[in-house]
Amino acid sequence: MTSAPAERGSADETRDTQRRGESRRAVGAARSEQVGRHRRFRVLVADDDARSLDCLVALLDREGFSIDLANCGFEALARFGLSNAGVSVEVPAPREEVVTPYDFIVLDYNMPDVTGIEVLRRIRVRFGGALPAIMVSGDYSRELQKSWSAVGGFALLPKPVEPDDFRNQVRQLVQRFFG
Repeated sequence: MTSAPAERGSADETRDTQRRGESRRAVGAARSEQVGRHRRFRVLVADDDARSLDCLVALLDREGFSIDLANCGFEALARFGLSNAGVSVEVPAPREEVVTPYDFIVLDYNMPDVTGIEVLRRIRVRFGGALPAIMVSGDYSRELQKSWSAVGGFALLPKPVEPDDFRNQVRQLVQRFFG
């Protein structure tokens, strides 16, 4: 007996997504070499919305960044070696500053498991220092802006992200933190 069409579609979509990701990384590497960047910045992009994630990755890819993806807040925390258990519990800060695996991060605010603000807060508590971060969100309230500022976020951009605004904020972040 054969699989139902919906199942084949799901498997096909998964393979297509994997191929796009591999292709995207290969193209990004080639572009980065063509641009002749002195340093490839490592960026983590965390967003539970696939379209938004693809858009953010495409924008960063054009600039030659090395990009890793996370589909939720817990996955983003795991990329930093942090557990998803006890999200609201403070992680003791190290005695000396520890180097993070990324130069900066791009976070969605409203993910189903943990907010982007909580992700950044936990990373900063664990690693110390100021890991630069840009947040994108469909919610652009004053309260969110204050919360993002309180945790030391660099920029908060509304969704859908305007490509020129996003690229400008990324360039400003790189200039400010990395000269």
